[in-house]
Amino acid sequence: MEISDIRPANIDMDEHPINTERYLIPTEPIGRLMTVLEKAVRRRTSGLLIHGRPRYGKSKAIKYCSNAIKEIFPG
Repeated sequence: MEISDIRPANIDMDEHPINTERYLIPTEPIGRLMTVLEKAVRRRTSGLLIHGRPRYGKSKAIKYCSNAIKEIFPG
Protein backbone atom coordinates (compact mmCIF):
# COMPACT_ATOMS: atom_id res chain seq x y z
CA MET A 1 0.00 0.00 0.00
CA GLU A 2 1.40 3.36 -1.02
CA ILE A 3 0.91 6.49 1.09
CA SER A 4 -0.60 8.24 -1.96
CA ASP A 5 -3.37 5.60 -1.93
CA ILE A 6 -4.52 6.52 1.56
CA ARG A 7 -3.55 10.18 1.87
CA PRO A 8 -6.42 12.57 1.16
CA ALA A 9 -5.62 15.00 -1.65
CA ASN A 10 -6.77 18.62 -1.82
CA ILE A 11 -8.96 18.59 1.28
CA ASP A 12 -10.06 21.73 3.06
CA MET A 13 -8.43 22.00 6.51
CA ASP A 14 -11.85 21.92 8.23
CA GLU A 15 -12.57 18.55 6.62
CA HIS A 16 -9.10 17.04 7.07
CA PRO A 17 -9.13 13.71 9.01
CA ILE A 18 -6.74 15.10 11.65
CA ASN A 19 -9.12 17.98 12.44
CA THR A 20 -12.23 15.81 12.36
CA GLU A 21 -10.50 12.99 14.30
CA ARG A 22 -11.49 10.42 11.64
CA TYR A 23 -8.21 8.63 11.06
CA LEU A 24 -6.63 5.27 11.82
CA ILE A 25 -2.87 4.90 12.11
CA PRO A 26 -1.28 1.44 11.83
CA THR A 27 0.84 1.23 14.98
CA GLU A 28 3.26 -1.58 15.83
CA PRO A 29 0.67 -3.47 17.95
CA ILE A 30 -1.83 -3.17 15.10
CA GLY A 31 0.82 -4.58 12.75
CA ARG A 32 1.25 -7.58 15.05
CA LEU A 33 -2.53 -8.03 15.17
CA MET A 34 -2.65 -7.88 11.36
CA THR A 35 -0.03 -10.64 11.18
CA VAL A 36 -2.11 -12.87 13.47
CA LEU A 37 -5.33 -12.01 11.66
CA GLU A 38 -3.89 -12.68 8.22
CA LYS A 39 -2.53 -16.02 9.41
CA ALA A 40 -5.92 -16.92 10.91
CA VAL A 41 -7.72 -16.10 7.65
CA ARG A 42 -5.24 -18.12 5.59
CA ARG A 43 -5.66 -21.10 7.95
CA ARG A 44 -9.45 -20.62 7.97
CA THR A 45 -9.48 -20.40 11.75
CA SER A 46 -13.03 -20.15 13.05
CA GLY A 47 -12.37 -17.13 15.26
CA LEU A 48 -10.02 -14.86 17.15
CA LEU A 49 -10.16 -13.41 20.65
CA ILE A 50 -8.77 -9.93 21.14
CA HIS A 51 -8.50 -8.71 24.70
CA GLY A 52 -6.82 -5.87 26.50
CA ARG A 53 -7.28 -3.22 29.12
CA PRO A 54 -10.10 -0.70 28.69
CA ARG A 55 -9.39 2.33 26.46
CA TYR A 56 -6.29 0.77 24.87
CA GLY A 57 -7.59 0.94 21.28
CA LYS A 58 -9.03 -2.50 20.64
CA SER A 59 -12.03 -1.18 18.73
CA LYS A 60 -9.92 1.13 16.56
CA ALA A 61 -7.45 -1.69 15.90
CA ILE A 62 -10.27 -3.99 14.82
CA LYS A 63 -11.68 -1.27 12.58
CA TYR A 64 -8.27 -0.75 10.94
CA CYS A 65 -7.73 -4.49 10.50
CA SER A 66 -11.20 -4.92 9.05
CA ASN A 67 -10.48 -2.34 6.37
CA ALA A 68 -6.98 -3.69 5.68
CA ILE A 69 -8.01 -7.34 5.47
CA LYS A 70 -10.58 -6.47 2.79
CA GLU A 71 -7.72 -5.18 0.64
CA ILE A 72 -5.57 -8.26 1.26
CA PHE A 73 -8.43 -10.73 0.68
CA PRO A 74 -10.91 -9.10 -1.70
CA GLY A 75 -14.23 -10.89 -1.77
